[in-house]
Amino acid sequence: MKWTLAAAGVHVTRDGANAPVIEDWFNNYNGVAPTIGGCCGEYDINIGFATASRFIMCAVDTNYVDTRDALCTTSTPWGNTVRVRIHDASAGETAAEFWVMVYGQ
Repeated sequence: MKWTLAAAGVHVTRDGANAPVIEDWFNNYNGVAPTIGGCCGEYDINIGFATASRFIMCAVDTNYVDTRDALCTTSTPWGNTVRVRIHDASAGETAAEFWVMVYGQ
């Protein structure tokens, strides 16, 4: 059996209206560019390959949140999608800049 390591990374920034913008990305699985939608602390990123049974990691860029106690959670609600939620303990769901990594077989 031949295994293929699927790996992708996305760095999301925001524009002046707090809309998410994909600044940098890589996808060594199939080269498909990710897309993003959502706002206000809840985002859906289409990675370009199935996210089920993959390891997903998220990190918040603390330079762009108000209190530095924000955290990032991920889920895989369907297909190629990673849902990212940014929660700041003192502000609730909040716009932020963050990184997402997806990898596995």
